[in-house]
Amino acid sequence: MFRNPVDMVYSFHSQMLITLNEDQPDFEQAWRLQSDRLAGKDIPRKCRVPELLQYRNIGRMSNYAQAFLDLFPAEQVKLIIFDDLENDPRKLYEETCAFLGLPVFADINFRIINANRIHKSKLLARLTDRPMPLAIENTSIFLKKVLGLENMKFRLAISRWNTKFVPRKELSPAFRRELVDEFSNEVSRLEALTGRDLQHWRQ
Repeated sequence: MFRNPVDMVYSFHSQMLITLNEDQPDFEQAWRLQSDRLAGKDIPRKCRVPELLQYRNIGRMSNYAQAFLDLFPAEQVKLIIFDDLENDPRKLYEETCAFLGLPVFADINFRIINANRIHKSKLLARLTDRPMPLAIENTSIFLKKVLGLENMKFRLAISRWNTKFVPRKELSPAFRRELVDEFSNEVSRLEALTGRDLQHWRQ
């Protein structure tokens, strides 16, 4: 599935924030840090995979699609445009089921399940959303067993409480135009791969 690369990398930045791999909340500033980070500078202390902060590369979805098509016959690969999912999820679902030869289930609620999220407290997020040191984890397991609380998902409950859903703010017109120009050739490659007119992604 392909999304407008400008929107995709902006959304991906939000995902990196919520997983604590990114510590720069302003996407434009994070974009400007790519060269430094490629040189090993300004890498967030909690970042597990610094390559994921190279948003320019993350947005080159056609590279991954082409690699897939080099391995599998084109008739066995369904290329989807994210806009179709947004505009008519049921239609896309039915088309995908037909492509896979699967039955269509009528009783499905096509609700948004991955809306933009932020942490209420970054400190609390560091305690609940990252693996604990082994000694602390073992102590926690022991105490829960002694107290008969093995099935209590404290960290999950705290993590959910510490998350709130907020709309992602609009990019500045100048920065969005910069990103549109950056990914113009990428959109052309996606048009060639999918046979779709994606001119509206250049606006």
